[in-house]
Amino acid sequence: MKRILAIDGGGAKGLIPLSVLSAITDTVKREPAQEFDLMIGSSIGAIEGGVLSSGVIPVKEFKDTFYKDLPKIFAKRVRVPIFQPKYSREPVQALLDAYVKGVKMKQCKTKFIGTSVNLVDGRTHFFKSWEEKDGELNLTQTILRSAAAPLYFGTMVDKETKNVWMDGGCGDMNAPIMQAFIEIMRHGWLLEEHVHILSLGCGQANQGMSFKKAVSFNNIRQLLFFMNPVEGGLSRAQLSMTQDQWMTALSKYKIDLTFQRIEMYDMPKEIDKMDGVKYRDEYVKIGEELAKQVDYTYL
Repeated sequence: MKRILAIDGGGAKGLIPLSVLSAITDTVKREPAQEFDLMIGSSIGAIEGGVLSSGVIPVKEFKDTFYKDLPKIFAKRVRVPIFQPKYSREPVQALLDAYVKGVKMKQCKTKFIGTSVNLVDGRTHFFKSWEEKDGELNLTQTILRSAAAPLYFGTMVDKETKNVWMDGGCGDMNAPIMQAFIEIMRHGWLLEEHVHILSLGCGQANQGMSFKKAVSFNNIRQLLFFMNPVEGGLSRAQLSMTQDQWMTALSKYKIDLTFQRIEMYDMPKEIDKMDGVKYRDEYVKIGEELAKQVDYTYL
């Protein structure tokens, strides 16, 4: 049987999937790099998937380190608002370098995919640890390309290849569920054995509102609601639910494919923050509660 792990983007809320994975490890007595045949992630999902696929650190230790480092990662800095990112990328790179400095993609203990949007060609790219060209890439730099969130950390500019990389969640792959399915098909795994996909979200608030409030929206408020630049936009929030529904429907008609989505779609709006450092204890608790939903039949 093949097991696939897909992890959403979500900034500080990445403590939620890490807490779920920590609970899974307690039960199956195997680290993610031993449990899953493929790990794919966007943004914080790529940070977690990349580090854990390398097999260099237990998930519990990485969760504790991420929790401890969050105040540094989202530390306010002197900047020109709007024109410069809110936060420095250096603490994120330091976190990665502490574990995977000098590690190449091809050295991952299990297959890993990190997503990133290239502003030059306008496409989402999927960096794959097992491919010849991508395999030679530095794991830290590949992960940073996926976590190059606009407003928060800014783009990664590669002058040598003339590419400009932006957060992998900026396209349609903040929840990279369908790409996980595409890779399963490309590998031909469904022709040979059972495949299970576990998708871990970072929590999101319900985007609905009262009729009275919706009617009051003028053109500017409608535009801001659609774009929601701070949290990634309405389409990003809806795409994760849509992909969840697609895969759930597909798995019902393929006896050799199972799928489970672990996500909180009704997160309180006040804690649905990409940089919600002060809510990190709440994120851990949410993850621990969500972990109780995990179906271990195929793990």
